[in-house]
Amino acid sequence: MMQESAFNRPPWSFEWWSGDTYLLTNTSSVDALDVAISSHPEELALQIGMEMPGKIGARSAVKIMYGSRMSDPWVRDIVVCWKRPGDASQLEWRFPIPSRPR
Repeated sequence: MMQESAFNRPPWSFEWWSGDTYLLTNTSSVDALDVAISSHPEELALQIGMEMPGKIGARSAVKIMYGSRMSDPWVRDIVVCWKRPGDASQLEWRFPIPSRPR
């Protein structure tokens, strides 16, 4: 039961790394397949360090660059869509883009 609970939760962490660079990490022990990364609202200027849709391996990370602009809204999120191995259902995770430390 505990293993099933851990498997069904979103496997992502998203944190500031350096400058305008953030890390999206697959924290689970299984690969994430058909990963597509976007933002909400869609017009945010993200640069993503992988081809999409793609694969993010277990316990692996992808660099994402985001430099906020004055015209960006206050509420801004990263949106990750993916599939688990052996499962055809599309999953979605939405998380606020953290502010850079001062």
